[in-house]
Amino acid sequence: MYSINFKHIKNIILLAIPIIISNLSRVFMELADMAMIGGIDEIGANSNDALAAIGFSAMLLWIVFSMGISLRTSTQTITSRRLGEEKYNGCSQALQHGNVIAFILGVPITILLYCYFSDILNFAISQKNNYLLTYAKDYSYFIVPSICFMYGSFVFQGFYNGIKMTKIHMKVMVMANLLNVYLNAGLIYGSDNVVIFLNEYHLGWLSFLWNIIEFPAMHVKGAGLATMIASIAMFLMYFLFLFKAEIRNKFQCFSMQIDKTILKKHAILTYPLSIQELFSSLGFFFFFKIIELGGAIELAATNVTFRIAHASFMPGVGIGQASSTLIGNYLGEKKIDKAKEVIIQSVYIVFFSMGTMGALFILFPASIISAFNVPAELYDLGIPALQFVGVLQFFDAFGIMMFFALTAAGDVKFPGIADIVSIWLVFLPIAYITGVKYGMHFWGPWFAFGIHIVLFAILTTWRISTNKWTEIKV
Repeated sequence: MYSINFKHIKNIILLAIPIIISNLSRVFMELADMAMIGGIDEIGANSNDALAAIGFSAMLLWIVFSMGISLRTSTQTITSRRLGEEKYNGCSQALQHGNVIAFILGVPITILLYCYFSDILNFAISQKNNYLLTYAKDYSYFIVPSICFMYGSFVFQGFYNGIKMTKIHMKVMVMANLLNVYLNAGLIYGSDNVVIFLNEYHLGWLSFLWNIIEFPAMHVKGAGLATMIASIAMFLMYFLFLFKAEIRNKFQCFSMQIDKTILKKHAILTYPLSIQELFSSLGFFFFFKIIELGGAIELAATNVTFRIAHASFMPGVGIGQASSTLIGNYLGEKKIDKAKEVIIQSVYIVFFSMGTMGALFILFPASIISAFNVPAELYDLGIPALQFVGVLQFFDAFGIMMFFALTAAGDVKFPGIADIVSIWLVFLPIAYITGVKYGMHFWGPWFAFGIHIVLFAILTTWRISTNKWTEIKV
């Protein structure tokens, strides 16, 4: 039985705080996007349809974006292991290999989606709501070109986290997300309305750049364009940090270190994670599709709840990412007992942080939802859904932490298989039966989602207990 080790907890928290801040900045910027879109009724658009469209198209796009997470995870796993072995050139080699894979994946995916995403939306969205379909196309048109840049940014995140420079990850994410919000204000509302919008939040002085020329309100298109520009800026900022002296000199990032054999190993570590992310995202797309059958209100309420709920996931994800770096370091140093202790201490932190967020969702759901300017008709579904998410946090804490622990050790196949099996053989069948067969379009899929969270936590915790992850070479 492990007791609380404050030294390990301190190291984990110091490494995790910048990651948590960067992750939360992304969540809060998404919530700011939602609040801005929620106010477009005032400028001649329908906010319910817009919120539902962005949520649905974002979930569909996440099917391809999520593959970038596998690049972040594999790059961080290799980088942290090489850092523990004091093979610093191997760290920059992981960065270069990750970006090669990102380019090979990103370019054809971007071209294919740009050509066919409109047809995909026509198939995916019920034709009974033409506004929903139009808004989804408007938003996605600008998001698709940013795929390559997002993949590259995920690789950079894995590299910087792996070399314990998580503050760079934080700085870039915060700057990019603030840029996204500022661009949203002008591009969504236009030069005539942006001053009015910013004045509501006592930020009217920030509108000076939008007063240089007249700019029309782009509504949902503006939200997509702002996200695309911010995504490109984020990639460029990550790249510029490579010129920092302590990174450039220590890791030799600008020396070409491409090795076909090691590149193949990097790809082999990446593909199970990519498959997991792909099938997981597809599963959640069908989850949203089942809810969409119930109507725009149900879909918008789900989108709002998920976006708010991300705030409760992010501390756990941040702790998981930070601990995976330490686990990789200790495994590289052949200190397995210390790696195990990091896992235990991280579970304590994740359970406390996510449990606290969950308690807030349970106790104050109406206050939390009301802070984001969502339409009043969403409250009846959004409030109990947010409370349900609050309960799930206490289980998801284990699933998140055990996933990062396993992937840090290079044990990528088991959590991938467990996630896919849970989603496709448990979650989706129950969601379909309850949501479509029995007409529970909202609560049927939501309860199925809860079963998936609990099951995945049980399976990954069992895998950690077997100690098989300690025998894997990276």
